[in-house]
This record gives sequence, structure tokens and C-alpha cells, in this order.
Amino acid sequence: MNILNKKKLTKIIALTAAVGAGQVYSAALEEVLVTAQKREQSVQEVPIAITSIGGEDLKNLGFKSATDVQFQTPGLIVSYASSNAIPNFTLRGVGLNDFTAVQSSPVAIHVDDIYYGNSTLLNFALFDVNRVEVLKGPQGTLYGRNSTGGAVNFFSNKPTQEFEAGIDLGIANYDAITAEGFVSGPLSDDLSGRVSVTTVNQSGGPYKHAVHGEIGDVEKYAVRAQLLWDATEKLTIHASMFGGSEESDAGQYHSYPTFAGDGSWNVCAPIAAGNLTASSDCYYDPDTASVGIDDNDAYTTDAGIVNRDEIDVFGVSVSVNYDMGDYTLTSITGYNTVDRKSQEDADGSPFRSIDVGYETEFEQLTEELRLSYDNGSGWNSTLGLFLSTDTLDTPRTETDLTEIYGGFRQNHSYELETDSAAIFWHNEYELTDALTAVLGLRYTDETRKFVGGTFNNEPGVGPDASGDFVPAPLLTSDLVYAFLDDEVDFKESSYRIGLNYDLNDSTMIYASVANGFKSGGFIGDITEQAILEQPYDEETLTAYELGFKSDLLDGSLRWNGSAFYYDYEDVILAMTIEGGALATLLINENASDAVIKGFETDVWWAPTDNIDIKLGAVYLDTEQEAIATEPFEVAAGRDGAHMPYAPEVSGNGLIRYSNTVADGLMGSVQLDFTTRAHHYAEIDNSKISKIDGYTLFNARVSLDAEESSWSASLWVKNIADKEYTQYINDLQGLGAVLTTPSYPRTYGVDLSLRF
Repeated sequence: MNILNKKKLTKIIALTAAVGAGQVYSAALEEVLVTAQKREQSVQEVPIAITSIGGEDLKNLGFKSATDVQFQTPGLIVSYASSNAIPNFTLRGVGLNDFTAVQSSPVAIHVDDIYYGNSTLLNFALFDVNRVEVLKGPQGTLYGRNSTGGAVNFFSNKPTQEFEAGIDLGIANYDAITAEGFVSGPLSDDLSGRVSVTTVNQSGGPYKHAVHGEIGDVEKYAVRAQLLWDATEKLTIHASMFGGSEESDAGQYHSYPTFAGDGSWNVCAPIAAGNLTASSDCYYDPDTASVGIDDNDAYTTDAGIVNRDEIDVFGVSVSVNYDMGDYTLTSITGYNTVDRKSQEDADGSPFRSIDVGYETEFEQLTEELRLSYDNGSGWNSTLGLFLSTDTLDTPRTETDLTEIYGGFRQNHSYELETDSAAIFWHNEYELTDALTAVLGLRYTDETRKFVGGTFNNEPGVGPDASGDFVPAPLLTSDLVYAFLDDEVDFKESSYRIGLNYDLNDSTMIYASVANGFKSGGFIGDITEQAILEQPYDEETLTAYELGFKSDLLDGSLRWNGSAFYYDYEDVILAMTIEGGALATLLINENASDAVIKGFETDVWWAPTDNIDIKLGAVYLDTEQEAIATEPFEVAAGRDGAHMPYAPEVSGNGLIRYSNTVADGLMGSVQLDFTTRAHHYAEIDNSKISKIDGYTLFNARVSLDAEESSWSASLWVKNIADKEYTQYINDLQGLGAVLTTPSYPRTYGVDLSLRF
């Protein structure tokens, strides 16, 4: 731990302690209800580290996308390559550094209790939201599939029996206009409905292109319709349908050329030394000293392809709840589809070196059946069955290598079918009035079948006048470069064992041992036959955690914390092969075991009726231990390296002051922040892949009618206009190192009306 991070951590802990030592208090905190254990409980009663953000807080924080929750969730980082279509969640150092569609995150995503097997669905989740719950640590028993690192659960506002409606409008720089609205109310004595819509339109953005001008257009909309039927006193049925569409510019790469340009294909000296900066000694063309970079401005680009996304989603779900007294039977059925077309210039140069076009179609059907028991005698039990089947059809992962790599294209085309079945049983039993035992078990059987491979295509043509990728015709199997028809099967058991002890009415301590697994799979990018024939195995994680939850100072201070130790085996990460004829090709592999240990704490304090203070901090110590990878050698520097996207110290917080400024009018001022120490984007922690630490500040000033009929806000995000990198892809053997810059300062006005 370096001195700078020690100082940061000391300040965070000191501030936490100072808050806890305060003497002025009067405002009792509201109870926060969650369903982390598949039943409604106070967050202070659940023996899991949880960050819960309510809908009103999401609005006050100005969160517009589902991934924004990272900025007020200790230990959570969400990274993108260029495309907004595949966000990767990393929680307490457990995550993913691969952005191909074939991968699934080890942090499970659920929306209204439906598991999302493809993270592209998440692009449309954050509107008319009731709350977000982030569960830390493996959730292998109750949530199962791919919850090695935890789960992020989004919950929509439900239909109401009283009429209500609202409109939220926003105007911001880059000519951004946002609108969101809802109508909810009774349709009959026992039937209610709700319709919610959202749209985002933006003309231009922070990126500047020598040919195409300002880049950053956004066009996005979504709609959700719900019905809630109280069929009888015991039977409730909830149905939901949603859809969304997006055609937007994605994040644009800032590219650094890496060839010496002398015909040797050697990496230029500055890059070889780990210096990621503009240099006249570095070029995109290995044979000719031409077309190098001319500045260090992260927002300028002369790439041939403009990174863009086209996404269409659709989904329906039906939840049935039957109350039988001590027993409750619940069925949750979900069906989701995603159609995606994306493009990126993966070398960031005007050359047709690594220009890529993607097409994917995802279809998923899930069913969860639960029988819950609670007779009020101290035993809560949930017995469940989970079934899921999904198909990822990828006709195109086409890479144009024409101008640099011998005049050809390759296309990785495949279909991946995944069938998963699981049975689970979760129990909480009160041994005494103060001591509760927790026992959970889950058995999962998952099969993944892959058919497809890499095909050689004709050179085709380069990007069109708008910077769009122009696909070449998909060719027949006589030009197969690599092909596989295979399936893998995973049978795994997961468990949770824990004890909770109530020290008093307001303080609980808990200890738990829990594990989870993520299934293995196949390569999702252009590859060689020898690589394609090597599917990777499952990863497993066992977590040991000791924590406390407390309400202090007559309920005006909430202080929670936990210490954890993860034994992480056969970690699935993306990396390149070292040396030989296959060097520079991407592979997914179980290349390391890892140990992750640390602690986190969060505080919510209301010293007066007018002030809210929230703070969170995480310390992480992550270390990989290289394991043998046969028949390929990968990322030699991984032994002893930190996990990707796992800063040693990170924190977040906010302070909000509100008071009456006139009769019937409430004013508020809010300042919030996020801070992260340096971390790495690649598993070998190379100097090139280091992401420097950063701190972001945001502010919001609001006026609210005390009857809640309207509100108006002025806001600024990234007040200091901090420029930081959120993604690095080291492709120096292919001619470029790519970085994705953060969004610069934004500002705007929001207006809300309620009826």
C-alpha cells in the first residue's frame, strides 16, 4: 500500500470516526427495506453487505444510466471498452475484463427479479425506478447463476391503486434533452396499471474528429407497461412488458500507435518502456514511418470508423404470488430479447487495421418457482427451482485487417446455447432471541453448446463517408479458418452458512461462509483452431466475512462495516498468448487463482433535520497466483499481480443540506464525490495498463414544492473537469494501445412535475 493511499484511507476512517463521535443529533433515519433474501426486510436485519439506493436518491444524484450506481456504491466499478452495449461490473475486485458478447459477468444482474443473461439489456433499466440493491460477496444459494462476486438488483415502481403521474424534463450541454414520464392508477377495484416512458436525445459530444466533426450523438427511448391484479385476497398477479431502442455514438478511443515503422514489426521504444504518450517515434504501420499521433488530447481522433451502437430490446414478465398463510407460493417467468449492431475502430487509426463490426441476437427464457415458509415461530425457509435457457446468435464479429495484415478480413460467427437448472433451499432459524443461524444450499446443472468459428472473408470496402463499418458478404464454410461443434457441462453445489447475533435492539454482528461459481465457456473473438478447441473451465469463489450493522445516536446514525477474505480459484480473465505463432491473439483462460481481502464501511448520519451525510469506503488487497495454462503460455507477469479494476482504496459520499426558503418552498444543496486509487486494466499490471487514481465532485441545487407538486434543479457533474481513463486495451503487438477517456464536465437543468 503506497503512502498516498494510506493517507486517503486514514482521512476516510478519521472522517467516519468523527461522524460517529458527534454530539448533536435529532433526526431519526428512515427504515430502508430490501428483498435481498427474497422477502421484505430492513436492510439492517440482513447479514449481507448491501448498498441500497432509493428512487428519490437516484434522482437527486442525477443518475441517468444503470451503471451510474457505481459512483455511490463502495467497491463497485463499471467499465466499458468503447461500446455502451456491454458494461462490465467489478465488485470488490471480482469482475470481467472481456467485452465480447460470449462472456457473462460474475456479478449477476436482475431487473424486477428477472436474471439478465446479457448485460446489453441493462441499457434501458434506469427509469421509473423504486430502488437498486447491490449485494456484496457470492450469492450462490438464492441467486445462483454467475453471482460469484455479488448481485445488482433493480426494482421498478409498481402500479398503484391511487392515481399518480409525473413528468421529468432535463436540458444539458451538448444539446442533451431528456424526458421521463409515468401514469399510474386503478383500472378497476382490483386491477391497477402503470405506463412509464423515457427518452434521451443529444446532438454532439466531447469527441472531435478531423473529418466527421463533433461526435457523441445519442438517440434512445424505452417504455414499460405494467398490470397488477389482486385476483383474490390470496392471489396476486403482476405482468410487465418493456421495450427500448437506441442509435447512438459510443465512447471513442484515444489511440497510441506502437510500431517502430522500420519494417521490423518491433514495438517503438517509448511504448516498450511503458510510456503512454504521443511520440514521433511510434507509428501504426509496421513497414512505413507514416501516420503517427500528433497530440495527447484524449478527445480528438482520426479513426476511420466512428464507434457506434444500434440496440433493440424487448421483454415480458409475469409474477404470480399465492398466499397460503404460513406458506407462500411464487412464480416468476421472464422472456427477453436483444438485437445489437455495434462497430468500433479497435486500432484507432485511419488505417483499416482492426476495424470491427458486431451483430448479435440474444433470446432468454427464465422461470423461478419458490415456496416460502414463515409461521412466526423463528424459522424462515425458501425452497426454490430455477430454470433458464438462452441463445446467443452472433452472425458477425467481423474484423477488417485489410491495409496492414495482408489484405483480408476474418469473421467469428457462432451460436451459443446455454441451459441451466438449479434447486435451492435457504433457511434462517432463531436459536435464541438474539442468535440466528443461516443455512443455504443450491445445486446447479448448466450446459453450454457452441457451434461456429472463424471464417476468412473477402477484403470488401472500408468505412463509408459517415464513418460506418461496411460489412463484407458472409462467406461459406469452404473458407473456414477455425471451427468447433462442442458442448461443456457444469454441475456445481453452492452454500451459505452464517450466524447473526443481536447485541441489542440496534446492533447486529454476523459471520458467514459462502461460495458461488461462474460457468466456463468458449472464445468469442477471431481465433485459431488450436485456441477454439480449448474451452475454459468454471471459476469458484469462497468468501469468509465478518460484519456489523448498527443504528446509533437515537437512530440518527447508521454505521455498517465488514471484513472479508475471498479464496478465488480458476479465475476467468481475458489475456493474450505469449510468444510463438499465436502471439497477440486473445484467449479466455483460467490463468490464476487469487486471494482478495479487505474491509468496507459505510455511514449515514443525520445530525439535524436539515442535514444528510453519507460516506462509504473500501480497502482491497488483491493478489493473483499464476496457474499452469496448457498448451498456451499467457501473461507471464500475472503472478503476484493485482486483480484488474481493483483499486486498493476507493470511497464515495455526499452531504445534503435542505431547509425552507419560503412559504411552501424547500431548498437544498448537495455535494457528492467518488474517489479511486490507481488500478490496472490488464491482468499482468503492466505500466501501460495502469489507470491513474482520480476524485470526482458533483453538485446539485434544488427547489421543491413542499406538496411535492414540482421541483427544479441546477446541477454540475465532474465539477473540476477531471480527465481520467476508465479503460485501457494493450494491443501493442497489433499496432495500438487504446484508452477510453471519461466524460468531461457536464451541466444542466432538471424540472419535475407531479400530479
